[in-house]
Order: sequence, then C-alpha cells, then structure tokens
Amino acid sequence: MLIAVIGIDMLLSNVTCFKTGGKFLGQPTSLDIKESNHYVITTCALYRIVITYFQHVYDHNDLETKFQTTDGNCRDFHMIIARELEKLDINPIFFRLARQEIALANIMTDLIFDPAPHAHFDNEEFEDGVKFVAMLSQAVQSSVARLEWTQARMIFGFMLHSIQDFYSHSNWVELGMREPNKDLTAGRRLGSVADKRTKTCKTCLGSDEYCVRNNLIVDKYLTSGYFSYFYPVKNPPGKCHHGYLCYFPGNNSKYCEGIRKDGLHFSHGHLHQEAASVAYKATVKVLNELWSSTSTNAFGRFLGLTNAFSLVFVIDNSNRLQFLVDMIEVVTAKLVDLVTDLPNKPTNYIVSPFNGSHWGPLHVVTNISDFLDAIGALNEDELQQSSDHYYDALNEALKFCESESMVFFFTDAPSNKLYSQGPTRALARLKQAKIDVLFVDTQNQTINELTYFADSISGLFINMDITQRTINREFIYRRLEEAFGYECILFKSMANHHSGIFMIDRTATSLRINVVSSSPSLILRLIDPMGSTLRLTPSFESNYLQMFTIDVMNKSNIGQWNYQCSEDCAIEVNVKSEFRCRTQLYAQLSNNFGRIVATPPLFNQSRALAITTCDKSSEALNSSVELISTDGKILINYPATDTFVETISVPSESFRIRTSIGRRDGTLVYREERALIETSRIIMLINNQPLVAISGKRLNVTYTIQNYADESLHIQLDINDVLRNATWYSIKSRAIRNDSVAIDTDQYPLKTKQFDSFP
Repeated sequence: MLIAVIGIDMLLSNVTCFKTGGKFLGQPTSLDIKESNHYVITTCALYRIVITYFQHVYDHNDLETKFQTTDGNCRDFHMIIARELEKLDINPIFFRLARQEIALANIMTDLIFDPAPHAHFDNEEFEDGVKFVAMLSQAVQSSVARLEWTQARMIFGFMLHSIQDFYSHSNWVELGMREPNKDLTAGRRLGSVADKRTKTCKTCLGSDEYCVRNNLIVDKYLTSGYFSYFYPVKNPPGKCHHGYLCYFPGNNSKYCEGIRKDGLHFSHGHLHQEAASVAYKATVKVLNELWSSTSTNAFGRFLGLTNAFSLVFVIDNSNRLQFLVDMIEVVTAKLVDLVTDLPNKPTNYIVSPFNGSHWGPLHVVTNISDFLDAIGALNEDELQQSSDHYYDALNEALKFCESESMVFFFTDAPSNKLYSQGPTRALARLKQAKIDVLFVDTQNQTINELTYFADSISGLFINMDITQRTINREFIYRRLEEAFGYECILFKSMANHHSGIFMIDRTATSLRINVVSSSPSLILRLIDPMGSTLRLTPSFESNYLQMFTIDVMNKSNIGQWNYQCSEDCAIEVNVKSEFRCRTQLYAQLSNNFGRIVATPPLFNQSRALAITTCDKSSEALNSSVELISTDGKILINYPATDTFVETISVPSESFRIRTSIGRRDGTLVYREERALIETSRIIMLINNQPLVAISGKRLNVTYTIQNYADESLHIQLDINDVLRNATWYSIKSRAIRNDSVAIDTDQYPLKTKQFDSFP
C-alpha cells in the first residue's frame, strides 16, 4: 500500500512497498515527477479508466489527448473529470469518494495485511499470493452483486496493492518483462518459479553498488525477496533480500541488499520507473477486467460516475402514530415536485416501517411517486418480521441504501435495548449515512438515547411538531440540498453549552445554519468578524428548529464568527465552497492490523493516522488537525505539516476532527468532520477472515477479544448474522480471549445481481 510501513514513526523511511512519496501522501498527484507510489499509480489508473468509460458510454473523446502518464505517474486530473461530470448533471463528489475509498484502502494494506508475505508477494510466496488475489477478486464481485459499493472499493484497493507489489517485489522486471503477467489475476500458476532450493541472489556489500544492482543469479525463474522487520536480516541461504533504502556510496551495511523497486533509492531503485509503469498497466488491466465481469451501469456506480444516494424513511407505524403516517404522506406528496428540481436526485427511495414488536417489509423503489405510494399503503398488519426494537428497521434500510444516504427516522419512543445501537452506528458509519431523528414530541421531552444516537452518526435530534407540515417538508428538502453542495465547518451537540466559534474562509459563498433546542423560546445571535451582532430572521422555524441561510458577500464575512444561544442548543454550520476537502481517520491496531474507523479505535492509541485529501490538490500547501470534544473543547492540537498525514494519539473521550488547510495563495480553509469518533478499551480482531462465502461450505472464523481496561469486562457477543446465538465472556484486566465460530453457508440464500432493479 501507499503507506507500506514498518512503523508509523518510520513512515518516511523504511517502507515495505512502493514508496509513499513522503509529503505527497495526502495530495497524491502533486508529485516529484521521478517517483511513483501506490496512491499515484492507483489514482492515475482510475483517471485512465474514467476516460475510457466516457468514450464508451457518452462517445466523449475530448479528454483522450489531455491525459498523459509517465512511469505510472500523471498530473492531477480530478478537476478536469469533475467538470465533465457536471456537464452530464452528475455530482463529482461521488467520483471523489469512490476514488478516495479505493486509493486509501490501497495505501492502508500494509497496516491491514502485515505481516503477511503472500499479500505482498514477498518470501517467494507466489502460490499463496495468487490465491489471495483471486479471493479478493471474488469478494469484490460478490460485493458488487450485493450493491455494497464501499465494501467493494475497499477490497478492490487491497487487491490492487498486492498486484502492484508483485512488480515491485519480484524480479519480473529484471527478467525483461514490460507488460503485466497475464496469469496473476486469472488465478493460474505464474510460470517458472524458483523452488526453495534454487539460489537466486549473491551476497554483496552495501558499498558495492554494482553488485547490489546485479545481485540476481537467475535469469529465467521468478523469485522475490525475503522480508524481515529485524536487522540483521535472516533469509534462507542463497535467497534474495527484500531490500531497504540504499544511498551510494559509503553504506557498508548488508541491510540495503535486495531486489525491491519501490523508490529510486531502494536496492533495485534503478528499475523503479519500469516497475511502476508495469504496475500502472496492471492496475488498468484489472479495472477493465472488473468492468467486463459486470454491467456498465454497475461499473459506473462502483467508480462513482453516477448520482447514487438514497432517501430513506424509517417510520414508527404503531396504531397510536397513525397521525404521523398521515403527516409523512402529505409531506412526501409536497416533496415530489421539489425533488424533481434537485441537481442531485436520489437514486432510490426506501421505506422501512416498524412498531413495538415487528418490522418490515422493506420497500425499495426508484422514483418518488412509488415512494409516496409505499408510504400511503403503510398499515400495521403489513409488518412481518419479529423484532425486539426499532434498530432492526434501521439496520435493514442501511444494508440496502447507497453510501452517503439521507435517513430520516420517525418515532415517539426510545428503544427498550440500548445495546442494539452499536451495530447500527457501525453500519451507518460504514455507509457514511446521515441519520436525523425526528421525534414526535407530545410531552416536550428529549430522549438521551436518541439524542446521542443522532449525534454519534452525524445527524440531528429534533422534537418534531407534526402539525407544522410545511416546516417538516422544508427541513427534509433542505437536508437533501445540503447533502452534496455543502461541507461542515461546525457541528456541536446539545451538551449544556450556549456559545461557540466557527471560521469562514475566502472560498465560502453561502452558509447554512441549523439550530436545534429542546426549548421553543430559543434565540440565536451571531457576531460577525467585525464584531457586529446579527439578529437574523430564520428562513424557516418551528418550536424547536431554526434554519438560516447567509450569503457570504464581502471580506467582512471572512474570519472568526461567534454564536450565542439563549438556551442549550445543537448547532450545525455548513458552507458552500469550491474547495472541497476531507479528513479521514485510520486506526492501527496493536498487532499491526488496521482499518478505516467504522468501529471505535483504542483508548490512548498512539499510532492512528488522520489523512487529508482535497479536490484541488495542487492548491493545497499544508494542513493542521485538531481533535474536538463533543462540547467543542480542543483536546489535542497538531501543528501544520506539508505531509497531509498526521500521526495522532486517540484521546480517552469521543471526538471530532477539525482541519485547517493552508492554500498556496496564503489563505486558510476550515473543515470539521460531522462523524463522531468514539473510543474503546476493548477490541475484537477477526483473524484470517474469509472474504468469500461459498455455498455448501462450512467456514471457521477465528477471533481474538482483547481487554485493555484496568478492570474485568463482561461481554455478550451476539452473532446474529451467523448462528443467531450469543456467547458470554468474562475477560480479566489486560487479558486476551481467543475463540472461533463455524458458519454454515447453507443457512443463507445466495444473493444474485440486482442491477436491473435500480437505474
């Protein structure tokens, strides 16, 4: 992966795969023209396949002559593609998200699959490497068939990393090959492979540059270097070292011996450009193979080349709430014409009803008129699936919705089982869904469970007056408008505070401010950067919700703003800007496994990464990161760095990430991620997780539960998606528990491709 590292603290030195590119990690296409890396190779290949897609689908050939690659490297082409997508009425944010998901998954592979030589074609593990690539390829196609786009992109990024490593870590290039291995992605034997007895490399001194560059003693057998985290490197006699950084002359260490080609200053760095070029061709090849294995429509959605998000209503359909269903039906009818005018329309519409004891059936339709019909047909007798609480209805809707979907959850009561929130929050984060809880307020109350739930998954909790149908309709429509046209610069939950600050930068053209309170007498005051107090008239308001729109017209609007609420309030400030940026957190686990944070990172973990990417990467100069508590307090401040990658320590409390990006014109851009990142003292690791389930086979999944707390923990592990049973564990302080579960795949009907059910 891009971040192929021995340790995060060694990020810029001893990497294990194609070199990170140092300061260009976060901005992958503003590069030193002499070197390539995993992120760059992947990004350039994605640009290339998008151009081919435009030619095939739209007969659009204008970009062909504008795009050029050299040794797997290319200039930043994102904004050119974004403008073409806008001409086609496709929001470019979908391509940006897809591209980042694939490329960032690629760069994180070293954290996720180390130590695992077969995942990088090290230690001559070619047979297992080919099996690993084949397994990932099947998993990608399985996820695509189930419309699980985020999962498909992440697995695809892992697979690309392994494929690219083959050309950097083996002697394929040294054998004179300049085209991809045709058998690698076909699951076949890779050709003549050196056996364990065949000597492949001679021993050199680090100072003997000629010997290091010509250390291979096989001219027809495929081999790869043996990797180790420790020095001196111990590999089988006569076999090649993996290789590390070498600076000639004057380095007398054998540590620089090897055959890796990840950068110019590695053992065989003189062949880096050739290896990067073949890796780029192989990446384009595997993208075309995925395209050939599925429909053009599905491939376009995989790449984010279509408008693809869902509008989801999860509705409490109890008899006592028939008036709520009536209100939702009226509001939806009024939304029909408004949604038609949206520049980014939902791809599908989902209705998931529930009541105190049942949920379902789920309705998934592709136009808003059918959505209205599904709501109008709701009745309690239609509910089919037994349920203990309403999170089942949310979970099922989240499984079927697109990434970045808008979910509105209507209810008038809390859940009876609070622990059920956990899986729903994890799934919502995986889908990056925004869930607003619209609570039918009959007693002027705030439900802490639902308030926290909404806050933790980037949504708002609102006491809803069902008699104010116009306000409810405008709120839903406003949220749809904000979904892809605005970025967050402030998100504060209702946590006993009345005031705060936010920053407006020169890229802003419009502000959207949403303020929620449990009091109908809320008054909001804004103080602009000139010190003037503004008492604005809300664009729309109800007893508990006020919505403001402010046009940023002149320089007096640029700088620090203050807000004051007369009562406790939750506030969200969104900005429309032509400069889009995003910061994501990646957590490295204790055994060097890592993942995108969809579940809590470890309390006090010291090696998590905050990676910032921007659309206009050439305009970004540096970034600084702050970790913000739920009440707005700065927990940790990391100063500006030009790496766009910050190694952070995970605090003991939940937090959000705020980023300041320095631009080359001297201005600053401020962004705050809505997603709340929770921390944990316990973590569960799935070891050798099967990524592909084959019908009729019994899968054994082993796992480890580690308790990092200072006291014993009592845990109930529910395996609802497997055997529908539960296991109780009592784990002592700082202890580990290993266990396994057997999965009988005959229990599950195989899901077939469903592309035709969606446009």
